[in-house]
Amino acid sequence: MVICAPDGGGRSWNFLFRRNFHEWELRRFYSFYEHIFARLPSGEGEDILIWQLNRSGIFDMRSFYIALLKAPSVSFPWQSIWYVKVPRKVSFFLWTAAKGRILTIDNLVKKNLPLVNWCCLCRSDEETVDHLLLHCKFASALWSEVLIMFGV
Repeated sequence: MVICAPDGGGRSWNFLFRRNFHEWELRRFYSFYEHIFARLPSGEGEDILIWQLNRSGIFDMRSFYIALLKAPSVSFPWQSIWYVKVPRKVSFFLWTAAKGRILTIDNLVKKNLPLVNWCCLCRSDEETVDHLLLHCKFASALWSEVLIMFGV
């Protein structure tokens, strides 16, 4: 949101975030912060929306369709799961986790099971696939130990 100074002076950005940042998010936040403050509004004229995919600045389906065609398609490297020399059950777990289908509480709640959705390890956040395998403080500690063990 852009805030104007009460004396008619310059403008500045005013961000309101719903929660505090985790340590692992700070680098991304600072990058965003630098990016957005490099584009501070000049304060001249009225704010208007401009469609940047055509010359007129007005949205049209043709420019949107062309943008969709040019959009890069990111495909998951499934070979890194199925063609490595690990037991099949490890590959199957990784594949199921990558698709977000392991039986975490949020997936069980989607199946109409009456459960309280909190992480069984840290008990401080919802138990989702991403939280349980990446963001939970216990999972982070485990990954740190694994990286140290393999010298990464």
